[in-house]
Amino acid sequence: MKRRNLLRNILIFIFAFIFGYTVKKEGENMLLQRGDSALVKGKDGELIATEIKLLTDKIGDNPQSGTEKNSIWTELIRREVNPEWFGAVGDGVTDNTSAYTAALDYLSSVGGGKLLFPSGVWRGALMLGFNLNTSVMKKHDNITIEGVGKDTILTLDAGDQSLGGELIALRGQSVSKKLKGITLRNLRIKNKESNLNPGNGIGVTKTENILIENVVIENCTNYGITIESENENVTLQNVISISNAKSGIALTSSSTRRVRVINVTCEKNSEHGIYISNHSGTSIEELLIIAPICRNNLKTGIWGSHFDHSQIIGGVISNNLKEGIFLQNQKGSKLTSITVQNNGFEGIRLSNCEGTSIIGADISDNAGVGTNKVGIRIHNLSKNCMVIGSTIKNVNTSNQINAINVNADGCVFENNDLKGNGGTDVVIGTGFATRINGYYYTSDISGSVPIQDNVRKFQGASPPKSGSFKRGDIVENLSPSAGGFSGWICISDGTPGKWKGYGLIQE
Repeated sequence: MKRRNLLRNILIFIFAFIFGYTVKKEGENMLLQRGDSALVKGKDGELIATEIKLLTDKIGDNPQSGTEKNSIWTELIRREVNPEWFGAVGDGVTDNTSAYTAALDYLSSVGGGKLLFPSGVWRGALMLGFNLNTSVMKKHDNITIEGVGKDTILTLDAGDQSLGGELIALRGQSVSKKLKGITLRNLRIKNKESNLNPGNGIGVTKTENILIENVVIENCTNYGITIESENENVTLQNVISISNAKSGIALTSSSTRRVRVINVTCEKNSEHGIYISNHSGTSIEELLIIAPICRNNLKTGIWGSHFDHSQIIGGVISNNLKEGIFLQNQKGSKLTSITVQNNGFEGIRLSNCEGTSIIGADISDNAGVGTNKVGIRIHNLSKNCMVIGSTIKNVNTSNQINAINVNADGCVFENNDLKGNGGTDVVIGTGFATRINGYYYTSDISGSVPIQDNVRKFQGASPPKSGSFKRGDIVENLSPSAGGFSGWICISDGTPGKWKGYGLIQE
């Protein structure tokens, strides 16, 4: 009987907590009494949240499956709390850091739940998990922090930040003590202009199963979002990160895997739109970026290093001051169906990349300056890269820009539309083995380069009269006629070597 009364009383407290009643005690029973919703208090003038906490303390911290304890615990886990109930004020002036901590600690005590922000400007730092200020790890797992959209504004002022420098810090203590199961949703993070201290909008490190969706981040004095070391299963979805002092989204990670970046917009940032870099040299594994929009950033749209076997699918990378996409030091990644246009340097640049594929890309009107006058550049120890089924055209015809510039070994180019470029369609550095649709075209390619089987194929109307050639080189006849040859083959090395016709065509 006592347990039934206890359960009933807890549910009454929760009802009062949500709907603005006060609670009156008569004997063993709790009765509801309508009162001022701003003064939702229990029998001793305590906040209802405090009353519930006292009751859950009586239940204990370790609910057992299938028991009455577990039923009570389950009811509490599902609760939503408002930061105002813990003393927070959405006036843009009050520092709510302590109130946020009290709310998060309460949710932690009942096994998780939702901190639901109403409209307002909410100043203060939200620190979940390991608090760098106190060096204490709190079990803030399975918590959702949610607003009502653009009218829920979270902000910092000078001196408000956590020691780690984030407005929202999601931080585990170690690999064995990760922060888990956090969702951030329907929020707007906007730094105050008066806050001149370096600070990220959201920082994520040593976590697992993190979802950040429908969040707008702007004006942060460092990165909009930074994903640091030892994370697993992190998803950013429908995120807008604009006008930050560094990059919109930064993955500065080691030992991190399964990161999903879906439908994000990064624009007008002072550095890159999306920045991927691992200074320790350990690759980010299983990175998937889908439909990014990176535009009007003061450096590169997407700059990335050390993210092997990852994918960028779709999206538009445009009007960035430097490269559209610059990738280096990575293996086996794919760029598929992406539009890259109107960027200041190369559309796409690959440096020291191995097995990187560009498939079905649309690359156009990238301005190019100096040696950067090229739609795609593959260089600096890169090898075995592919460009397949892509369109590279109208690349500033007045500036003599080349479609593709290759100083890399073992690359393959197939079925690309390279028309309408101001310079040579494809420029290949001397000594690199590269195949383009199985042929080398004298009108399109500079450099004397063997394909992988050491036979070079050209097209022309006659045998070469200049240049160095090797035995076995072939020129296919572009203007075959009766009584002529299908082509010519070099039978001895030289300049231009000795050539003989093959494939006599009948009269």
